[in-house]
Order: sequence, then C-alpha cells, then structure tokens
Amino acid sequence: MSSDRILVWGLSNNRAGTEHVIDTYCRASPFAKFDFLCYEAPVNYEHLFASGDNRYYVIPIKIKHPIAYERALRSFAKDHIDEYKMIWCNINDISNIDILSAARNVMNIPIRCVHMHSSSIPDVPVTKLFSFLNRKKLFKVANQFWACSHSAGDFLYSSYDYEVIPNLVDDKHVSFSEEKRNLVRSHYGIENSLVIGNVGRLTEVKNQSHLIKLLHMLVSSGRDAVLMLVGEGELEGKLRDYADGLGLGSRVIFTGGQSDVQAYYSAMDVAAFPSLFEGLSIAILEAQFNGLPCVLSSGISSEVRISSSCDFVDLDNLAEWQNCILNATRE
Repeated sequence: MSSDRILVWGLSNNRAGTEHVIDTYCRASPFAKFDFLCYEAPVNYEHLFASGDNRYYVIPIKIKHPIAYERALRSFAKDHIDEYKMIWCNINDISNIDILSAARNVMNIPIRCVHMHSSSIPDVPVTKLFSFLNRKKLFKVANQFWACSHSAGDFLYSSYDYEVIPNLVDDKHVSFSEEKRNLVRSHYGIENSLVIGNVGRLTEVKNQSHLIKLLHMLVSSGRDAVLMLVGEGELEGKLRDYADGLGLGSRVIFTGGQSDVQAYYSAMDVAAFPSLFEGLSIAILEAQFNGLPCVLSSGISSEVRISSSCDFVDLDNLAEWQNCILNATRE
C-alpha cells in the first residue's frame, strides 16, 4: 500500500515562479513528507531537506541524454512501486508527461495531480509539437487537475473540470524594508535614481527587452532612471548586448538570482512586467505585497491584481508605459 509520502516533479535550481510555489507549499506542510525527482541536485533549496524527512533523486535530462533518461526513469519507477500516495506534477507545458505515465502504469500512485503554472506555451517548435501530441494523453494518466489561475486552467484543460490552487506569498519575507532599500540603493550607487524593477527569469516570455527600450526613451528625455533586473536566464547575454548597444550599460543592473528578494523589491520605485503571458505570477504578487506600484502587460491576467496600484497596458503603447511608470507612487 502507498504511504503518505508525496512525489514531486518540477523542482529545479532556478529561483523562479514554479519553484517558488513548490518551495512555499512544501514549507507550509510540515506534516507531509516529500520526495523530489529532479534533473539536478536542488542545492538552492537545501532547506527543504534539513529535517531529513524529505528526499530527492536525480535523473539525466531527457533532451540531452534521452536513453539514459529513459533507463533512469524506468529504474526509479520500479524501485518505488506502491510507495507514494500522490504525485504532484508541476508543469508550464505538456511536452513531457512521462512521470505521470510511470505513476499510473508502474508505480500505482492513486492520486496523480498535474498542476499548470502558465496560461500559454512558449513558442518553441519542439515544445509545441510534443505538447500537442500529449494533450489527450494527459487526461488518461492524470486524475486531478490544478491550475494557478483560471487563465492557466482554461488554457490547458478546456472543458475539463479543474481546481484553482492559488499561489502562496509569505508576506513577512517580501514586505517593505527601509533599511534594505537603503543598503541596496547605496550598493549600486542609485540613491537618487528612479529605479524600475523586474523580477523573473531572463527569457523570451518575460520580455525584459521591452523595459530596456522604455529605459532608453526615459533616459533620452532627461530622466535619471535605472532598470534593475533580478533573475537569471538564457537571454542575459543578449539583453546585456542590447543595453550596451543603446548606451545603457551602466543603467541596466543585472543582479542575478537572489534569495533575499525583499531587499530588491524594497529598493525599487516601480515594478514593470511586460510578459507575453503569465499563469499567476508570484513576482507580481510579491511586488504588490511590498507596496510597489506595478505596470503590467495587458497579456497578463487581471487575476494577479490584489492591490489598487496595478496598471495594465498594451505592449505597443510605449507612451502609456512611460506615463504609468513616471506617475507610479508606492503605497
């Protein structure tokens, strides 16, 4: 018979939204025991394993080592038959649902939950192809369907019933800190500048290049403004080159991934999120808890609004983006 242990898929070393949701919910469930199946040792989340109750297992990355991946997943499934009460499969697309198939066909996991964290799928051909092929199969291998928002649920599940599981925010860890604000602004020498901030992976979907374009317009009009990008990702090099090409190298601050995001939210004057799409962005929720006014792409669901200081603007309306940023005021 299965135990009360839960198998989790979706944790990586990224300090990003999906990982944050997994981390927050697991920390908020002290009486549950979790096993994590990962592509790498989750060293950025070592606190989850401090008690010794939770465990992690590493298998090869499918796209890099497909044969080794298949063997490792098959071996893991056979070694853990009847061990889990539930699998919690966190996804942003459905290009890979192998673990759900193994949970149903080999491991005998009775509760097989898929949790969607995005309201669209990245425009990557292989991802879109396999997501299309797996769409019908998903409803055969999973039996519980969760989403971070209605927009994410409607996108993936269509007419199937699903449950919205709201993202948790620990307000004590993201609330405004005057002391940390001063420390960060002093560290970067931006005490008197207008600080436009963005927290998120440096990826095509997050669209940070839009903010660099806006910064160039603001600086060209005589504004003392800087852009603070908190996060890491595959587009960092291109974004740096873009900023340098516009003469903004010293005004675009790449902080990398940060564990103390409270300090960086506190250092900002306004948060701007020009994402092409989102599920229910943790970063936008946290920014509002910090008291930041937020300027958001109209492609982001209004479900993310929890304060009165959110403006939704079409991406092609650059004048309105500038206007909202310049007139934003902290709560």
